[in-house]
Amino acid sequence: MNSEVALALSHLRDDAPIFHSDDVDHSWSALPGTLELLGRLVQKDQRTLEVGCGASTVIFAAAGTTHVAISPHPDEHARIREYCRRIGLDDSGVEFSVGTSDEVLPTLDPSLRLDLAFIDGDHSFPHPILDWHYVNRHLDVGGVILADDLPTPAVGVIAQYMMASPNWSLLESADRRAAAFRKLEHKTAYYDFVADPFNQAPPYYEFLGRREALRLGILHRANRAKARAGARYPRARRLWRKTRRGITS
Repeated sequence: MNSEVALALSHLRDDAPIFHSDDVDHSWSALPGTLELLGRLVQKDQRTLEVGCGASTVIFAAAGTTHVAISPHPDEHARIREYCRRIGLDDSGVEFSVGTSDEVLPTLDPSLRLDLAFIDGDHSFPHPILDWHYVNRHLDVGGVILADDLPTPAVGVIAQYMMASPNWSLLESADRRAAAFRKLEHKTAYYDFVADPFNQAPPYYEFLGRREALRLGILHRANRAKARAGARYPRARRLWRKTRRGITS
């Protein structure tokens, strides 16, 4: 962590600034442990992006990254810039993109490459998934996604996916609600949905009731075992398919 980031963290702890329009008695910015984790991950001259803005934006400014913060509230952007000036922090590397993430992210320059992204925007479904999807398109292999408020179900699903995927590695968690993941391989989709690691043990049957969930869970595991056997013994797989279609010769 560089000295500018450490100083910015100290100011944020002491000042507890209010950046968001709907903050009244407290700030909705990321918690201190999450900001400290961000401060250790981010490095000078990186290309960074965040969905949302707040105290985290101050950390990006202090780190000296080329940074884009996506947020629909210009008044919050003004408060952040004023706070940076007040503590003597150069925020010239920060660009605010005014709009909601589902509007802004699809319009980003396709050539934009990111080293680190912080997802802490709209927590209602399906926005966190959309944020992750578009951010992942721009994140380089070796890059990091830090996501906040993972106990919220609409947000937590992105962590569940990265935990299940061999293309991502959990680096560290903070404040029992944020976690950082490193991208190990660039894979945007599994065109064979059965091969998608996220679908290996789907919890989605629960809404059908315990009995039906149990039945479908057993069926799913049986189909997975059959697929593995078919991959290992292709001749047996072809014979089974012929038999299923009523072909005996």
